[in-house]
Amino acid sequence: MAALPTAASTTNTPPSPTQAQSLSETLLSQCHALLHELSTFQAYLAGLGRPHLVELRQFKAAVRAELKSLEKSCELANKAAEEDSEEDKSIPGGKDGEDSDEAEDSDRRLGVGERKVLHSLRSSNLPFYWMVWRVATTACKGLVGFNKRFYWQEAKKRRRLGGEYEAIEGEFEKLGLSNGAIGRREDEHDAAVSVSSKRNVIVDIVAEHGDEWVKVSTITPTRLLFELAKQGWEIDSDNEESDEEYRLQTYDSDDDDDDDDAIELVKLAADMKKAAAHTRVRYKHPRIRFILPKIIEGQTPHVDRVIREIRKSGVTVQCGTIPEDMPAPGAENPDVALLEATFESLLPSPYPHRTPTLNVDCTLLLALVSDLSHSRHIAHSEHHHRAITRQIELEAEKPLVPSELWPAMGDKSLVCTNEAAQRMQEIVDTIGTETEKARAQLLMGRTKEELKREDLISRFQKLSDYEVPVDWKLPIRVVEAHGEITRGFDNGQLPDVARKVASQLSDINTTTEPW
Repeated sequence: MAALPTAASTTNTPPSPTQAQSLSETLLSQCHALLHELSTFQAYLAGLGRPHLVELRQFKAAVRAELKSLEKSCELANKAAEEDSEEDKSIPGGKDGEDSDEAEDSDRRLGVGERKVLHSLRSSNLPFYWMVWRVATTACKGLVGFNKRFYWQEAKKRRRLGGEYEAIEGEFEKLGLSNGAIGRREDEHDAAVSVSSKRNVIVDIVAEHGDEWVKVSTITPTRLLFELAKQGWEIDSDNEESDEEYRLQTYDSDDDDDDDDAIELVKLAADMKKAAAHTRVRYKHPRIRFILPKIIEGQTPHVDRVIREIRKSGVTVQCGTIPEDMPAPGAENPDVALLEATFESLLPSPYPHRTPTLNVDCTLLLALVSDLSHSRHIAHSEHHHRAITRQIELEAEKPLVPSELWPAMGDKSLVCTNEAAQRMQEIVDTIGTETEKARAQLLMGRTKEELKREDLISRFQKLSDYEVPVDWKLPIRVVEAHGEITRGFDNGQLPDVARKVASQLSDINTTTEPW
């Protein structure tokens, strides 16, 4: 017969952690790990001298708020465990008297306090925040920011109150007030004549130098089916033209009546499309990408139908492409060097979207030959114009050519228009120094003897205090732009609006565009 445990042994044995305690400690550890990575990323940006290169403040604040919530839940879990332990002691035999079948069913017989804490912990936003960060670090490039809010103006239906709407609107029109003023009047006096409102949507990740908006959703197939059932749609129907398909397809966020009937993902896709239509990045509207890591296509037909409808709106949808693993407990201090190697690939390029051939305008041609751009030490003079004095100060802080122009040009082929080259040469001939005139000849390849690129760079190096890149493509080739522009209009490559813009530009600006 096995010996009974002594009083001393039972007293010194620590109680096993409850489900709520274990879960809260795990989530706390994972939250600390996420915050550590975010802080490491911020420190990395600061080390580059560009602490605000990627907007991270709002996202990190949300994670910190979640940490406080988890810390409170951890305290409640510990308190609930103590209360349940005291309650067990008051029952003869306590939980040790349970048989194996009852032990397997213990989750349903947890204390009220622990059940509440478990529900709160299982509803934590931490898995979502971790997934956003995971997507950003594994599936995005050219990060710009997280949790960014974008706005658009949206018209709303006008409401009628007892036939008084026309009279109210008429009075406003007599006063010369606009619809926007009517909307403000409603806010102030509770009238029912609002006609527009400013709406917004939060984008989880802004990537590709602002060209792409990424929305991460941790929704599950079960939850999506629940939403369909909640709206009363016939999810057993195999008809591709069913009411469900129609309702998904015709959702319009302008219509207040649709808000309660549409699936949340569909509403979000429509709202993001509206916000993108009111936003331009380098003249284009941002692309939208949805990432649904918990959904696998081809498993549930009605979930697939929702995804198809979202794609019809022009939104890219990726399912189950990102691993869902969370950091293991105790992983608060990962290898910083490994993290920084990852961070380097995430940063936006200072020179995105460069074509193999770059068009250099007149201003940049002058910068490339100026003494101010190639001399480390230029003494101030009272005879200098204040603009020259300011430029000398700026060059001392950050030289333009070695820090920006040469890196941007890289090994790309360089061209300029006849007009730009002619105007630059006129300025250099009129007010340029002898060294500036010499640089201009090398830059454009107008030397007395024909020189190879390596020889041009070697001679240019003698005229600069900075190291000239060996892959710099000299000389800059002069091209005739008028013929190309005319052909662009004739074959439709240039839009009609370009004609209106060109008519208002000088000759040099019409034919010259920086990259």
